[in-house]
Amino acid sequence: MSSSSQQITGHDGRIYQVKQLSKQLASKFATELLQIHNIIPYVSWNSKDLLSSASKQGVAYRNKWRLSYMVTVGEEIAGLLVAYKREYSEMHPVEAIYIHRLAVAPSHQQNHVGSQLLETALRTYATEEPDVEYYTIQTNDEASNQNVIKFYETRGFARDVKVIYPDKVDILMKMSRKKVLHKLQATLIDTLHSEEVIA
Repeated sequence: MSSSSQQITGHDGRIYQVKQLSKQLASKFATELLQIHNIIPYVSWNSKDLLSSASKQGVAYRNKWRLSYMVTVGEEIAGLLVAYKREYSEMHPVEAIYIHRLAVAPSHQQNHVGSQLLETALRTYATEEPDVEYYTIQTNDEASNQNVIKFYETRGFARDVKVIYPDKVDILMKMSRKKVLHKLQATLIDTLHSEEVIA
């Protein structure tokens, strides 16, 4: 997405801007971003975590600031997506752009913001990061979290492997770049057909 922003429209007609999340923006708006981030179950970040270039376990957040985004509406921050390029490992058995965090402020949930933020990021990765063949996310595998898993499944992610921690079990989900490009092509064809009908 480089440094420019893209517009998305909520169900209620509000216009949102999706912007690349730089380290400078993350530092400037850390309080607001962390309030949104910390609604995610089982995780809680502070400013150091938000701005870090690696996890506490030493996993490098490669290309984090090129792959992460924030959503604004007017002067308000409505959501964030933090991603990085993740290497193959036993717990993450695929090299991928890993969507590490995705959260939308409660006042903007159910307004098509999270899904459009995710779709905007995936389209950008598919076109601007051609060397990466997969995109992954990881979320809790409890019964109470099935609506989140379904959110990702309806957007093209498939369950891949379970990731077991001492205090929880997560599910790693995966989508291919080919799938995103196919959806992009189908959308373009639909748009061209619509324009032909209007013309």
